[in-house]
Amino acid sequence: MIKVKVAVSSKGKKIDDDVDKLFGRCQCFLIVQIKDKKIIDVNPIQNSSSEKIGGAGISAAQCIAKENVDAIITGNIGPRAEDVLKQFDIESYRGDGCIKDVLQEFIKGNLKKINEPAIKRKIVIPTDEKKGLVDCVAEHFGRCNTYTFLDEIGNVVEIIDNTSEHNNGVGLPPELMKKHKANILLCRGIGPRALSLCNKFKIDVYVYPAKKVEELFDLWKSNRIKKANSNDVCKEHKV
Repeated sequence: MIKVKVAVSSKGKKIDDDVDKLFGRCQCFLIVQIKDKKIIDVNPIQNSSSEKIGGAGISAAQCIAKENVDAIITGNIGPRAEDVLKQFDIESYRGDGCIKDVLQEFIKGNLKKINEPAIKRKIVIPTDEKKGLVDCVAEHFGRCNTYTFLDEIGNVVEIIDNTSEHNNGVGLPPELMKKHKANILLCRGIGPRALSLCNKFKIDVYVYPAKKVEELFDLWKSNRIKKANSNDVCKEHKV
């Protein structure tokens, strides 16, 4: 039996009202009890902090803490109010739209935490040499000479030799990329085994026959390459 108590900043007193994006100055909070992923009770409470000249967010956070909730769903929340909530181990989530729908997304685990650090993307491209953005994209993903790593705005971060077992080294290419914290792979082709390993290591793969590193990166950055799946692999390549 799993019980969760959630507060939602609301524009009204009903579950069909919308989430109020202003945490400290919302009209009221809905205190929602969830049991075994089902909503069993909804109780509106007035937000006495909404008319405060200053410190509305902190005051509202203190009020919510007294309700012994596990989480708050709102639009935006200030850092000082967030600090108060953290003191009481109350997680804050961002929600928008009808509260009833937002709660279902919360139950499914689809809401994002407010102020959750964004995942930085590090892109790796198999290359022929060490020429950076003007280098040629290697024909074969696993047997390339080097791997060029870029940040998400296209700056070259590092270029490493391919020290995998395909170049008389140790380990597989996806293991090498994971070691260097890559989470995006752009390449001209990839085998089914390598794609499976990339998926295991949470490295998203995009395949396109571009010739230059800069061209391939620009195509990915502008969303003109779709994420690869089993239909995009090179069947003749084992890795």
